[in-house]
Amino acid sequence: MKRILICLMVLLMICLSGFAMAAEEKTTRLNYKVEAVESFTGYVRTHKEGALLRLREHPQFGARVLKKLEPGAELKVIGVWKKFYQVEVDGLTGFVQSRYVSTVYPLATAPLHTYYPPMRELADPVIVSISPARRGGHVNMRTGPSRSEPVAKYLYENQILLLLAVDRVWVKVQVPETEQIGYVMRHFVNGL
Repeated sequence: MKRILICLMVLLMICLSGFAMAAEEKTTRLNYKVEAVESFTGYVRTHKEGALLRLREHPQFGARVLKKLEPGAELKVIGVWKKFYQVEVDGLTGFVQSRYVSTVYPLATAPLHTYYPPMRELADPVIVSISPARRGGHVNMRTGPSRSEPVAKYLYENQILLLLAVDRVWVKVQVPETEQIGYVMRHFVNGL
């Protein structure tokens, strides 16, 4: 009987330590440092008609939803973390996916994504190369620093480019042969 009790106590301690480790793991995933930006006004722009944008407590897809925002709702963008904007809306501060925020009111006739936070221009262009996510793949060079902008050119592994400007997520590059200028996500550029 004593042995059974000891075994049960050991199992209970193992289970409790597992719960403690899971709780600790959950809190460490929430460690993030938002980069403050010069605030600007944005508007909710969803891809499907009638779809709502979730304002989340943290910059994670599984984070608690604070509010659902209607298309066209006005936001004040105050920070950036990876693919999320930190925003203020209706007295709440939370996070939304950056690709669903436009700086032009969605019902306007002007094209979307006409304003982007400024990039840091380099004094002299720097030679860099491309590294796609998978071998033999390509990287999209876009007409603007957003995944919703059209693809201007496909870039392949080790293709040489001139680096002109950088920000936290995007880089402005030029193809030396054609002098074509476009934007590539920063993590696809070697050495950054």
